[in-house]
Amino acid sequence: MGELQKIDSAKLAELNAILGLNDKPQQSGNRLPELKFSTQRKDAEGNDIRQFEGKLYLKNYEQAVYADSVKIRVLSQLFQWIDYDPDENKVRNKTLLIPFMSHEARDQRGGIRCGKPTSREMKDWSPDRKAQYKSITLFRQLRCLVSYTGKTVDGTEVTIENVPAIILNKNSSYMNFEDEVVKKLNGRNYNDVWIEVSGAEHQNGSVTYYTWHYTPDLKNPVPMDDKTFDTMIHFAEMVKKENESIDASYERAIRERSIDDDAIDALEDDLDSDLDD
Repeated sequence: MGELQKIDSAKLAELNAILGLNDKPQQSGNRLPELKFSTQRKDAEGNDIRQFEGKLYLKNYEQAVYADSVKIRVLSQLFQWIDYDPDENKVRNKTLLIPFMSHEARDQRGGIRCGKPTSREMKDWSPDRKAQYKSITLFRQLRCLVSYTGKTVDGTEVTIENVPAIILNKNSSYMNFEDEVVKKLNGRNYNDVWIEVSGAEHQNGSVTYYTWHYTPDLKNPVPMDDKTFDTMIHFAEMVKKENESIDASYERAIRERSIDDDAIDALEDDLDSDLDD
């Protein structure tokens, strides 16, 4: 890929604001494959994939290709709270995708952060009180380009190059990108480097889980090029579209709540008038 020859600085600033690439906060189609750890016994076709447990692969890509580690170029870091109903297996509520935690995280039901208090507010709460909000999770979303060589279920070696994808970090992996990449950049943008991604296995009783780990190549910065810039535009369009939909739901919920409040006030006024009579 050739380096980006011409760039509109205003357009780049707008993209950076949407994607979370700015040094400081500014006001401001299709579903991506998701980079995940393999944790299932069988794939969608019924193939035994236990040999790939703990390996990385792209879910919702044209084929599953498994590898111990991959390289990514992160083009966007955004944050979102999601309220997920495990019984119904669906999302109940979600917030805007925000580039900085200082931004207001309005949600689809007319609230903030899906109703979840901040970590500081919950710091001294009892486990039972915290459990009331366990269905609401804060995600660090990394939209990136993914490249690696791995194997398919039949052992075929396949190379994947610069595939747009998303990574969802939460819970025990939530801070790793911040600690292992952002804090080491010394003022550079994270889209200036390729990052090796790997996993670590953990055991909690009978439950096995994996945490994400990031190793940035700080010695070999990569230039911006036309294809990468086009991918940034595509990511920004996806984020903008989702945020417009969530904001519309937020405004609709606020209006409906206001109508309900007005109706209650009118009913109370009628009752008071009847009592006066």
